Amino acid sequence: VWMLSQDGRPKAQAAFKARATAPYYVRVSHSPVDPSAATGAYSLNVVSLGQDDYGDTSGEATTLVPDVVGTQNPTNRTGNLQYAQDEDWIALAVTQGTRYRIEFDTSRFVPALAGFTRENTKEPFLTARNSPVEIVAATTTTLYIAFYAPNGETGGFGFRVLRYNN
Repeated sequence: VWMLSQDGRPKAQAAFKARATAPYYVRVSHSPVDPSAATGAYSLNVVSLGQDDYGDTSGEATTLVPDVVGTQNPTNRTGNLQYAQDEDWIALAVTQGTRYRIEFDTSRFVPALAGFTRENTKEPFLTARNSPVEIVAATTTTLYIAFYAPNGETGGFGFRVLRYNN
């Protein structure tokens, strides 16, 4: 199965998540935009980026319980977008009319986020890249929050998930 391609001058870098324990193959070839034949030396490095910290889909989302706003020691969480196409999904059970807040540690990388409902995990009802992000639950449901890097940046991030008491 073809997974991805990357063209780069003078360096190409490609990353992916191994979905199964199996052999993976890399094909290296001359530039597809330059029709001349080419030969020459190249180097290939394969590096593990480590285990993914959160699932990449709503079905793999990590369920979190928000802390109440004003809690003395809210839970500080971390995530890591290991490669350009990585997404980290969390799930929140929400109650209609309740306001929720996602705060990022702005001294670190701040990812973008997309909010989805259990009823529609294909089209986000919200996208944002700031801190904080507040959401008022329109219904009692499960919300899915996907953290991602819109410009292909990678990095570790810190965040908190809070809810207001009505």
